Amino acid sequence: MKKIYSFPAFLVMLVIAAMSFSACDIYIDNEYDPYYPNGRGDRGRANVIAGEWQGDFGMFYTAVNPYTQRGVQFDASHTYILFQNEYLDARRGTGKQIDFYNYGPLRQRYHRFLWEVRNGVLYLSYPGEPALNVAIYDYALSNTYFTGYAGDSRFRFSLRKLNYGYWGNYALNDFDSPFDEWSWNGLRSVQNAAGEASENVNTLNAPLLPVVGGRK
Repeated sequence: MKKIYSFPAFLVMLVIAAMSFSACDIYIDNEYDPYYPNGRGDRGRANVIAGEWQGDFGMFYTAVNPYTQRGVQFDASHTYILFQNEYLDARRGTGKQIDFYNYGPLRQRYHRFLWEVRNGVLYLSYPGEPALNVAIYDYALSNTYFTGYAGDSRFRFSLRKLNYGYWGNYALNDFDSPFDEWSWNGLRSVQNAAGEASENVNTLNAPLLPVVGGRK
């Protein structure tokens, strides 16, 4: 027996179907449209990337232990990152980034960067720290998550998109923020007989510059 729908009922079903499609993620993998290598495909990715993200971006820094004179790596607990378009529907722009640390001489590291989507690849350029420059070509992207590999790294970063303006809670400075109570005493390899530090306490509590950033 055939089902016969009235026009109003059909219209309601059509609206529901349209809403279900609009609620879906805009999924984009590492392919790009060869017919629009510098146009619609890249702009579509850039529009999805633009915004605020949070998660594990695989960041770390290395500082010199003043007791051993050896570099010690400290991994970020998470990263907060903002991509801003140069103009509406632009495939390039500027960005701000804060890496947070639970342990080490620095509790936060601040970065400014330039970004561009070209032929499906996301390029990040850090004028203040060129060693962090990277091309991200192996990734999966939607309007809720961004995951993949930065350059030739085999560490899989994972970011989720924030649906609210969160950046205003942080003041982006052009310098890193130290832990006020950090001390290298816990990482000493040799102590004197009394178990006391013989070096100057002020030197040990302060981060020994330069600090070198990196990616896993």
